[in-house]
Amino acid sequence: MPDWKKDASLRKNAVRFIEAAYDIIDAEGLNSLSVRKVAERAGFHNSTIYTYFKDIDALEQLACIRYLAPYASKLSEINSEQLSAGETFYRVWEAYFTEAFRNPQIFYLLFFGKYDTGIADAMNTYYDLFPQETHNWSEVVSHMYFGESYDVRCKNLLKPLAGSHTVRFAADQVDAVNTLIVNYTKGMLEKKCASPSTDNEALTRECLSMLHYIVDRT
Repeated sequence: MPDWKKDASLRKNAVRFIEAAYDIIDAEGLNSLSVRKVAERAGFHNSTIYTYFKDIDALEQLACIRYLAPYASKLSEINSEQLSAGETFYRVWEAYFTEAFRNPQIFYLLFFGKYDTGIADAMNTYYDLFPQETHNWSEVVSHMYFGESYDVRCKNLLKPLAGSHTVRFAADQVDAVNTLIVNYTKGMLEKKCASPSTDNEALTRECLSMLHYIVDRT
C-alpha cells in the first residue's frame, strides 16, 4: 500500500475508495461490491484501485471496519467504568455478540475472511485514515481490539483472568481455554450467518452462558 502519511492526495483518494465501498455495501450488501462499482462511485478508472489496495477483498475489509463503530463505542462505555478483569471480560464479549449477530456476514468477513490474519494491519490503516473514529481505551481493551488475529484478540482478553480464584484455569492453560472459546464463538457466528432469522438476544444469552461454563470456577 502507498505511504499515506507522506502524501495528502494519496490519503484523500484512499478515503474516497473506502467510503465508496462502504456506501455500496451498506446500500446493496457485501455481494454487490465490485471494482467497477467502487471506481465509478469514487470517480476513478477501475485499475486505479490497485494502486491503493492489493485487491477488492482488501478494500472490502477496510470498508467493513466502519461497521465496528457501535462495538467500539460500547467498548468505550465499558472502559469508562471501574470493572474487574472478569467483569470486563464478560461485558466486552456481550458487546461483541450484540454487534456481531446484528451484522454476522460483516463480522465473519473481518475476522475469518480472506485477510483475517491481517486484521490488525487493516485496523491500523483504517484508523490512520479515519482518526476521528478512534477511541481511548485501557491497555487490556486496546490490546484486544488491535490483536493481530481473532485468536490473539480473544487471548488478550482472557489472559488477565488466569490464576484468579474466580476462574477454573491457570496461566499455563490459557491457550487451551482460548481454543475452546475461539472455536465455540466462531461456530455461533457461522450459525447466525446460516440462519439469519435466529434471535440475536437468545444467541447472545446462549454464548455468555457457555463462556461462564468454560471460564468460571464452580
